Amino acid sequence: MSNIIPYDKYKYILNYPKYELGVFDCYTVIKDTLNSAYGIDIPNYARPKNFDMPPLELFERIAKEDFFIERPSLDVKQFEAGDILSFKVKSGNVNHVAIYLGNNLFLHQMFESLPREDNLSLSWMRRLAAVHYHQDVDQKKVLVDLIDLMPEHLKVERYVE
Repeated sequence: MSNIIPYDKYKYILNYPKYELGVFDCYTVIKDTLNSAYGIDIPNYARPKNFDMPPLELFERIAKEDFFIERPSLDVKQFEAGDILSFKVKSGNVNHVAIYLGNNLFLHQMFESLPREDNLSLSWMRRLAAVHYHQDVDQKKVLVDLIDLMPEHLKVERYVE
């Protein structure tokens, strides 16, 4: 199984305009990538100003939805393409989310910026608060068994007893 989101599934997101809360923001990047890469639709929650502050703490509340499952480890070796990374950027609350692309890369859109791919560096790992995945992502991944790629006559020759 491939543990990457192919570039052609998210490259259009890199052309989104500059950050606009609730329209073109970090949550939009996740929502659109999950849809493009896996055909998964997640709700488009309203994201008002101060969405990350108590009592809203929107991203932490979204992460508790039934369709999101928390990864027990923050070890990057355990991450899968499509994982949602929650960060605390200059805050005590989760105020930024991104989607893991695989190969130590993630896709996100910061405040007043364009969307971009970034390396999951030590600096980002220090800000990482949680990792979640959508319950349907594993079901949507295409599994390829190498035997399926073999010509029929070789399958019969090698695997029939």
